[in-house]
Amino acid sequence: MKYLFVVLLAVLCCLPGKAQQKKYKAYFVADAHLDTQWNWDLQTTISEYVLNTLEQNLFLLQRFPNYVFNFEGGIKYAWMKEYYPEKYELMKEYIRQGRCISLEVAGRPMMLLYLRRNLFFGMFC
Repeated sequence: MKYLFVVLLAVLCCLPGKAQQKKYKAYFVADAHLDTQWNWDLQTTISEYVLNTLEQNLFLLQRFPNYVFNFEGGIKYAWMKEYYPEKYELMKEYIRQGRCISLEVAGRPMMLLYLRRNLFFGMFC
């Protein structure tokens, strides 16, 4: 569904007429949605999927100065801190810059998630 929206937005921006006279700017945020125990156990999630997501996105954050990354779920950041503290220290700077965020939208109130995220980062960073 997300991809359909992006394609529709791109097509609408390219239509002839008045729409072309305005300059539009689109913002994209990379998102990692990881079901922690979908087809694997929790230790596999931490040892493979969290680590790979962390390493790949640290690379992209370092290489592209406008790259913004969203990793859903504060627990993933807690695992980063516990299991990969050196890499988490690198990630903390991107968190401070607002280039690494944690937003969840699965029907939960955004304010509650924002407060939870800030509570975690305020207490543990």
